[in-house]
Amino acid sequence: MRIATRLSAFVLLAIAVLAFGGPAASEYRLAAPSAPTNVQATQGTHGYHDRIKVTFSAPDANSYRVYRQFEGGVNWTVYARVSGTEYYDYGAHPNYKYDYRVRACATSSWTDCSALSDVARGWLDAGLPGNLQASDGAYTNKVRITWNESPNATAYKLYRGTGTQGYNSGPITLNGVSYTSWDEMNIVPGRYYYWWVRGYNSHTGDYSSFGPYNRGWQQLTAPLDFAAGDGLSCSQTRLVWDYVEGATSYSIYRGNSPSSYTEEWSVGQTTDEFNDFSGNASQVYYYWVKARSTETGHGPSSGSDTGFRGVPPAPSGIFATDGTIANRVNIHWGARTGAIYYRLYRGTNPSFVVSLQDYIQGTSYDDYSAVPGTVYYYRVASRNGCGSGDTGTYDSGYRPTPTTTTMPSVTPQPTSTRTPEPTSQAPPPTETATPTATVYFRPTDYTWLPLTLRSGE
Repeated sequence: MRIATRLSAFVLLAIAVLAFGGPAASEYRLAAPSAPTNVQATQGTHGYHDRIKVTFSAPDANSYRVYRQFEGGVNWTVYARVSGTEYYDYGAHPNYKYDYRVRACATSSWTDCSALSDVARGWLDAGLPGNLQASDGAYTNKVRITWNESPNATAYKLYRGTGTQGYNSGPITLNGVSYTSWDEMNIVPGRYYYWWVRGYNSHTGDYSSFGPYNRGWQQLTAPLDFAAGDGLSCSQTRLVWDYVEGATSYSIYRGNSPSSYTEEWSVGQTTDEFNDFSGNASQVYYYWVKARSTETGHGPSSGSDTGFRGVPPAPSGIFATDGTIANRVNIHWGARTGAIYYRLYRGTNPSFVVSLQDYIQGTSYDDYSAVPGTVYYYRVASRNGCGSGDTGTYDSGYRPTPTTTTMPSVTPQPTSTRTPEPTSQAPPPTETATPTATVYFRPTDYTWLPLTLRSGE
């Protein structure tokens, strides 16, 4: 309505000039409107990382000239011409701040303009980092936080809290746009933490807004130095392990083999030791332990260890010699953990053996009492302070039977019956053998030595 009124006045003026004479129409100009007011520019406003928005008020204008200068500049030149009261500057650089001024013009061709408005300063948003992620129990020594780069950030600010209401630790300043991850190591395992990240532009001093948080946690470690007692008690198997930081309780597992166990056989143990009173005496069980947090659950399992209560099980691998030693049978067996002594049994029937020797400290025994040629069956049992246990498998052994050596017989040669031929020569005189005698004497070293004497000596 105002534009139509102003145009109508201009038309009437032109008619009057043509009818009554006067200056040319081109010599008449419209009065310039007032300078725009309330000029504002976005200053790192969230969502404006690629443009600066300039707004202003100028009710009596038909067009506007926008002037831009670097922060604190004095040489103002027209930067843009617009027809509305807002302008988006897509040519701004993230490393600079800009000053803006506006002139309101009476015509739609940006003429008859007002004086310059006051200065409004603006700059680009540093940009919100996207896709914030914190690892959920992937590591036992840290939590890894990652995010996407901000479009205009030169650094990042990382914040941490123990709840969703806000951070209570930080910020951690990470300089350089290449930093899009951080390993947080100064935290308690098994507890939930919450992280926020903001982009920061060191040139403009602008921080991005806070985006959504992400939750992460550090995994509990496996209990170390886990050990199960081997017959240390007649009534219980004692389990011990190292304390795990962040654990609120422990779960015990037990099984009959190294590859299978009863799930959470004992839950809620709050100390780093446990006594197992159940199970069969002398039976070897496999044990495991896991630390547990009320927030994050179980951590990894410890290594397994075997244990038992009471008398140790029978040794394995008994072996007896089969006639390889002339004067005895040697029996040996494998050592059994927890055994202090061993008890050896012998019999001529594998199903009926009696004690041969008790309180044997080693893992072998020589049976000198075995009758040569008799096969014996041997069994062995473990012994500790709780008594002697059951025997295990048997093995047979024996001493060899002595043998008699027979000398070979000599067949006599037949005597010749041929009569010797007579000879004319007299036979040579026959030498009479000199009788001899053997005498033994003993020198000073008390060793008896033979001395042969001839007759007459």
